[in-house]
Amino acid sequence: MNVELLRRIQEVIRLKPEALEMGDWHGKNLCGTTHCIAGWAQVLSGHDESHRADDEGMEALELSYEEADRLFYVDVGDGSGWPKEFRGSPDEWKPTPQQAIARIEWFIKTEGRE
Repeated sequence: MNVELLRRIQEVIRLKPEALEMGDWHGKNLCGTTHCIAGWAQVLSGHDESHRADDEGMEALELSYEEADRLFYVDVGDGSGWPKEFRGSPDEWKPTPQQAIARIEWFIKTEGRE
């Protein structure tokens, strides 16, 4: 697990909360470019962001598919995703920047197991 890159992603989210969009790999809003956690991993590690490449984000973060599922995706009932306390509304999963920062911190603390 590339903890240094995870910390850099947390810092970007802290400094530019409007730049986090977990519903879109790479997108645009009125404030400029947005990325999900995996998209930020791809961009901050210097990979080409012109296409969606899950493997590039995972490779940069040094994560297995199972670990990436736990970090990037909402839990759909199989226990593999974000813990309930980090989720947004049950009707529309849209985690806040604070939830994303907390999720990354928890992921680091549990060494990717949770």
